[in-house]
Amino acid sequence: MKTTYEAKIVGKLTVCKHEIEIVCVHCGDSVSEHEESTGTCTNCGKPWSPRQSTSVWATSVPQAGAKTLGE
Repeated sequence: MKTTYEAKIVGKLTVCKHEIEIVCVHCGDSVSEHEESTGTCTNCGKPWSPRQSTSVWATSVPQAGAKTLGE
């Protein structure tokens, strides 16, 4: 199961865009909502133990008036 959260500003804090993926620890297959409710992986048939990975998109914004590379 993959869930993507878009970047947003909370107060003075910028929360970067990030994606969380939950997969079966035994076979690496993405876990569906059905598998999560039954507790059994439909790909390998084993009781699944979740493994979570997170991808983060981070970019920086140059400070106003600052020179950037190549200027």
